[in-house]
Amino acid sequence: MRSPADMKVIQIEITNACTKRCGNCTRFCGHHTKPFFMDFDTFRQAVDSLAGFGGVVGIMGGEPTIHPDFPRLVGYLRDHVGYDDPTRAAYAPTPDFLDHILNNAFNFNRGYNNQRGLWTSVSSKYGEHFELIQDTFGVQCINDHSSPSEHTTLMATRAELGIPDEDWFRLRDNCWVQNNWSASITPKGAFFCEVAAAMDATLGGPGGWPIEPGWWKRTPKDFADQLHWCELCSACLPVPKRNANDETDDASPVWVEKLKGINSPKLRKGQVEEFDPVRYVAGDYTVTQGEQPYLASNDQRIGVAQQMLVPKNIFAVLDVDDALPVAALRALIEANQAAFGVHVLLSDNPEHHALAGELGIAVLPCADKSGEELFAALKSAAGTRDWVLMLHGHVATEDLVAMVQTQVFNPGCFYSLRNRPTRPEFAVDLFNFRASALVGGGDLFALKANYAPRKVQFVLAPFAPLPKPDPAAVPAPAPEPAAPAVQTAPPFRIAVVTPYYKEASEILAECHDSVTAQSVPCTHFMVADGFPNTVVDGWGGVEHLVLSRAHANNGNTPRAIGSMSAIAQNFDAIAYLDADNWFRSDHLERMLELHRSKGVSICTSNRTMHRPDGSILYCDLENDGVTFVDTSCFFLTRRAFRLTALWGMMPNQLSPLCDRIFWQAVQSSRLPRAHSREATVAFRTRYASHYAFAGEEPPPGAVSPEQFSRPARWWSEQPAQFRQEWDLYFTSGGW
Repeated sequence: MRSPADMKVIQIEITNACTKRCGNCTRFCGHHTKPFFMDFDTFRQAVDSLAGFGGVVGIMGGEPTIHPDFPRLVGYLRDHVGYDDPTRAAYAPTPDFLDHILNNAFNFNRGYNNQRGLWTSVSSKYGEHFELIQDTFGVQCINDHSSPSEHTTLMATRAELGIPDEDWFRLRDNCWVQNNWSASITPKGAFFCEVAAAMDATLGGPGGWPIEPGWWKRTPKDFADQLHWCELCSACLPVPKRNANDETDDASPVWVEKLKGINSPKLRKGQVEEFDPVRYVAGDYTVTQGEQPYLASNDQRIGVAQQMLVPKNIFAVLDVDDALPVAALRALIEANQAAFGVHVLLSDNPEHHALAGELGIAVLPCADKSGEELFAALKSAAGTRDWVLMLHGHVATEDLVAMVQTQVFNPGCFYSLRNRPTRPEFAVDLFNFRASALVGGGDLFALKANYAPRKVQFVLAPFAPLPKPDPAAVPAPAPEPAAPAVQTAPPFRIAVVTPYYKEASEILAECHDSVTAQSVPCTHFMVADGFPNTVVDGWGGVEHLVLSRAHANNGNTPRAIGSMSAIAQNFDAIAYLDADNWFRSDHLERMLELHRSKGVSICTSNRTMHRPDGSILYCDLENDGVTFVDTSCFFLTRRAFRLTALWGMMPNQLSPLCDRIFWQAVQSSRLPRAHSREATVAFRTRYASHYAFAGEEPPPGAVSPEQFSRPARWWSEQPAQFRQEWDLYFTSGGW
């Protein structure tokens, strides 16, 4: 067992009401005749009691988003726990919301999130609170339960199953729930285990420890007064499992009697199947293990929820120039009727008004009205519709319809949507009346001014996938061409840039061999920083560039020179690989596929950490495409090439932090990017902190953390104007 102080998460259970009735639920939802909703004072007390806890403070249920005071509770959590992290929030339109969650909000480890967590099955209230949730929670554990979830039996006692003490204490103390999941707080107190807390709430138990500062520092020797709940729990035992979507619970005779005693609604509805201890054979089952044992894959966490979160109730507003001919307006309205329709026309032309009346479309005249008055009138006209699509004289093309009907948009953002140059034009705006920026109203002529800059999103429609051929269709034979004319797309040219200094020949060879072994063609640019190694000249497929002197800036200048050469030679992508690292053979192929499938400009991968001898140390958690990306894990395509100038412009004093500064520039660029969780880069580490993380002694000559504090001190000592100018360059590329 673990002390709550050692846990990654401690949950505050704000309700046991739920929109689901999952079988073998760890919160026993559906067995209470009346759910609890934690009051604000208790919640405040719970949050305050966790001051100093280093892990995630989670909000859980039931379904927490249906708590009637959810915004107030979340507001208090946001003010008193952790910090805001806009880099993890869903602001841009999201074609795959689960992918966004897994890449940005699914790291529970200490130090890798903002210490605020939400556990949810994505109810309709999740959509209602979408903006607040994205602004607040750096961790979101989502499972909409549309996929099969294997839930283990909880309601059986070890006494009924004949588990002797010598086996029981070992199994109990190794229980996956207490050792991998959370302690929790309910309105009745604090508990060492979340399932124990749920049992106490369901069966009307005596309650937990007082909700007071530091309660979570208790150790297993202090758990004695709560261990009686373990005697009623079979989570740690080899017992049957069932699909949660069956909505049926397994319960032993002792538990059936207890459910009768609380007048369980699920029992009365026949949603409890009695588990017969007489027929129990432990060898027929396995003990549940792992942090998330109920799903075959995290990719199954969202199914129907994606479509639940796309914009609904769209109010289409057609604003046109008063001089537009009536015939052209009629054609414009008719073209839009097939998509979202036209609900209101903004115009002062009486002929436009007459046409709108003929077509049954409301009219909102603009003359003599302020932007604030028009916004209020528009909101009144929209009624219950909350999303507003401002068409600005354009047709909602099939590209726009596909985008709006399939992607998740944040109601708290203002979106300016445009189409790609080669596709039918549209230029429209999309916003939601529920945005926090519009609570006090808005000026229809200057709505963007209400929003924080990060919540104003300028977005191009994504590339639509090519239609799949019909396998049943038999194409007619093509006529013989008069002359052969074969056209093929030009090859996608990839450059790999490696700066090197005085690395041993065998290290350089390992690096180069990993490039030549790639499953897609590429060219290796090896740039000597003042100390060329003649062995490189004998390798095929290498552009060997030699700088006349060493620049002592962690490879920045060689990296910049290699990038410039690749760009001048018309390469389509640039990847970086430090000399002591190496690629897995499919690294570039995976990056290229990610670029093509997602239509993004920047692709990144995960990495494995290795000792000097090449043996693996661990798979990196920090290099997650959100918190940080190492230089060797970048794959830049043409739209991102402007970022490469940063390698040459960066002050030498900041070069120990070069990868951090480059990552900051990538994030600020707002270029579309995607991250692969597959670790296809091997990083040979010399940093003492990595060995400390792995619990090993660092090798001789390891780099101490002081290397990173020196540039930070230098930076803090520079004049304010100097820092402001460089901050602007790092984040925008301009002065």
